[in-house]
Amino acid sequence: MPNTISAILRGHPHQQIRPFRGLVSGLEYVMVKTDETKGHSEIRIWSFLNEIPAGTMFVPLVISSILVTLTVHSGLEMSLWDYLGEPMKSLFGPSGQMLVIGLMLFCTGTMITTHDFVDVAERGIWVILARLVPAYAISAFVYVYFGPDGFAGIDAITLICCLTSANAALYMGIIKPYADEPDRGAFPIMLIFSMPLLPFIFLSYFGSGNQGFSSEVMQVLSLLIPFFLGVLLGNLDPKIKEVFKGGNTILLPFLGFQFGSSIDLVNAFKGEIILVAILLTLIYWAVTIIIPFIVDRYVLKRPGYAAMGSTAIAGVSLVLPSMVSDFSFDGQLGSTFTSNAVSILAFVLLITNVLAPFFTKWMMNAYFQHHKADAIRVFSETHPELLAAVYDENGNYRNHHHNHEIFSTIFRKRSHAEDGALIQVSTLNALMEGDYRGSKTVKEILRDTDTGVGTYNGLDGEAIIYNGHAYVGRADGEVSEMGPDETFAFSATTRFDDSVSEDEIAFSSIEELKSKLDKYLDSHNYFFMIKMNGVFDVKVRSNFKQKEPYEPLYKVASDQREFDYKNIEGFIVGIFSPNYVEGMNLPGWHVHFLSKDLKKGGHILEVSGNAKIKVNKLQAWKLLMPEDSDFSQWNLKEDLKSKTEAVEGASRK
Repeated sequence: MPNTISAILRGHPHQQIRPFRGLVSGLEYVMVKTDETKGHSEIRIWSFLNEIPAGTMFVPLVISSILVTLTVHSGLEMSLWDYLGEPMKSLFGPSGQMLVIGLMLFCTGTMITTHDFVDVAERGIWVILARLVPAYAISAFVYVYFGPDGFAGIDAITLICCLTSANAALYMGIIKPYADEPDRGAFPIMLIFSMPLLPFIFLSYFGSGNQGFSSEVMQVLSLLIPFFLGVLLGNLDPKIKEVFKGGNTILLPFLGFQFGSSIDLVNAFKGEIILVAILLTLIYWAVTIIIPFIVDRYVLKRPGYAAMGSTAIAGVSLVLPSMVSDFSFDGQLGSTFTSNAVSILAFVLLITNVLAPFFTKWMMNAYFQHHKADAIRVFSETHPELLAAVYDENGNYRNHHHNHEIFSTIFRKRSHAEDGALIQVSTLNALMEGDYRGSKTVKEILRDTDTGVGTYNGLDGEAIIYNGHAYVGRADGEVSEMGPDETFAFSATTRFDDSVSEDEIAFSSIEELKSKLDKYLDSHNYFFMIKMNGVFDVKVRSNFKQKEPYEPLYKVASDQREFDYKNIEGFIVGIFSPNYVEGMNLPGWHVHFLSKDLKKGGHILEVSGNAKIKVNKLQAWKLLMPEDSDFSQWNLKEDLKSKTEAVEGASRK
């Protein structure tokens, strides 16, 4: 078929690559699922949902509430889902909520490892406790003093649902530019606390099930069993963890529809409900900001972003009112107090998820502006690139530093269409033949990716793309950061998912490293990207920048320099490519090194060390073709396998 390349990933061996115009003018090939007979273009629904705070749950909630409101008030006098019956009633109506919560507890369990409790104990647990202890204490006080009716229109059950909730996924996104390992280690524990298990146990103390104490115990056990079953299976078999790691993401839209099915918008937009939601939001912020920020800033001696980043409620908190609707509180059913709970919590969900990133941004702006010495103490080792973005070469605070690329992960809208995809610039054969002209800018590539390897215009050193920054290791042994308008002659990058589980790996040679990496590949027919951090003995090399007219790479490869570094702390970024991409990319492993101080790096020839590793499986491949006239003239039919192996220093697996 003209203008297509047959292949492809995403589990569709017969689908085709559809050409389109993308980052810049010129022909690009992308592996997407398309209708080969009709040629229909994609409607990027998922990308749209991800651009909205809590959108994967909130948008279905709104859609469901609109449908239910229309059907209830149009003469049916029942929700659309009740009218349609099963399975729609359980799939999109409130009767299916507990099934979805059970599945989410299982998926959450598969993500938990014993190592998570070690990481969180260093710092994150104290911020979490600073949120939860006051939240439960205040909730208990309100129930005891005011009863289940609560105060100011806020019933005790709705208050508990709100104050004890935290959006762990948003927390990870907000803290990304600033976080270190202890910060990230708080994610699994926060995810546990965001589930309705603990609030349900808490409410079970004050209320009683309609079948007595034994029914409450069984209800608690029915919540614990799927969670601990997930923990057990996820730790016994890492592939189970891999399969279910995205389970909650899949389930959230269904949970949103189920929550929305209990909202009547005619009642939800009454003035008193909106006022109650605003008051509850202010109370939530007071509880989740004041004490956690004091602990984070003045006890733990940190900037405070971990506390501010966790000031949004999680969508699953909306399920708790229905879980206790049949409980008896002071002789009355829980449903008596919670008729408007979901509507109120939905408003709080929207407000807190929209504003939490901006609270963090404003707080960190003030921190960087007024606490420069402390910022250097905190970030000089873990995030020197952050300090470079915030302060100029004279050490002065940049008023508009948040426009720097490092903050784009939070404060700049971007498409999520390339998540889980390898974005490649040019082909290996073109590079081997001497096509070193850059075709895509650093700014364009970092718009959708943040991790990878490659080289720059004129074969200018080894590219190490790490944490959203493009570094170059040159033949003089120095590393520098490339500007946004510099161009890639060749690159292979992705937007790395840092939420995957972390493992530890030790190796005494490059061959042993590649052998041990094999256990992380569930198939050799996909691309994989790795990130490692640790202490290494490493030998790297880099080429000198070439001048036109360019000679083939296998001729200029001898004009390179090698450097040995012993006991050096740093990072490894690597890509595994399948055999069938021979000529397009380098089959096997291709790994680059970057020192922690960002001063040394290059293509790895030999390495040994101990490190922590994260692995991403990439199930799509987008190839951005060069646009220069030379590329159009190259004869790329030659089998360059032997010459490629010589250039790579026999590094192919």
